[in-house]
Amino acid sequence: MKLDGIPYIHFMVEVGHGKNRGLIAACEACDSNDAPSQGGCFAVPIKKDDQFFPVYRFDFSIYKGNGTFVEVDGKRSTWTGLAISVALEKGAPEHIVLASLASIPGEDLTNVPRSLLQSFLKVNGEGLDWPVFRKMPRRLPLPYIGQLDHPDFNGRLRELQLIDPRSLDKFLDTFGIALIGCEHEGTLVKLEMVDA
Repeated sequence: MKLDGIPYIHFMVEVGHGKNRGLIAACEACDSNDAPSQGGCFAVPIKKDDQFFPVYRFDFSIYKGNGTFVEVDGKRSTWTGLAISVALEKGAPEHIVLASLASIPGEDLTNVPRSLLQSFLKVNGEGLDWPVFRKMPRRLPLPYIGQLDHPDFNGRLRELQLIDPRSLDKFLDTFGIALIGCEHEGTLVKLEMVDA
């Protein structure tokens, strides 16, 4: 499977009510009059049978503290990781496990701090759990209703819930890894509305 064909984990915001309810990208929430102020959630595109795709990708940054991130050429750097869909127990529903950081073939890893990778491997070897997501309980898949163009937004999206709500905080505290989902800047294009 080509990297370009792998769907993303996205950070989304739910907007609207009733039949008009749907998801928009977090970068659109500032422009939305009915965007909630309580934040958003991670969501993924799903297959027509409401099942996860086998693999997802996600973008992440490395937080240095005091509001700064690792930069390359004066700009905050992002790297891509992979998440896999897997049943954690035989016969159980599938979960999404963040399975790999900065290890996609062909990615430029020269700017990932070596100390981060070494400490990550060491701590992970001692049993630090990877973040694991499940489908948000009692929620139906929602459509994307924003104005951005992205192949993942052509079908329904399933909201995700962390099994351990502290797992992303642990990654940030231990490694400085901040999960972004899909870095929308530069990858999405606003659709122009044209009067017919």
